[in-house]
Amino acid sequence: MKNRIFVNGKEMVHYEQDEQEESAAHSDTVNIVWLGDAPEKNEQFEAVVEWNQNGEHHKERIKLTATKRS
Repeated sequence: MKNRIFVNGKEMVHYEQDEQEESAAHSDTVNIVWLGDAPEKNEQFEAVVEWNQNGEHHKERIKLTATKRS
């Protein structure tokens, strides 16, 4: 599985699981820690996740939006 995070179209984070990790228990959660200045309001964040399942390659592009914690 590949996980990539883009900010304004520029790849900022790239993580690829190796075979040993992929055979371990799967999780529906991917945690990203942002260590830097707060994002500007006009910045656009996007996650791209790629994986293989049942011999087929899948790719999903997800736009990330800010939410307020309660």
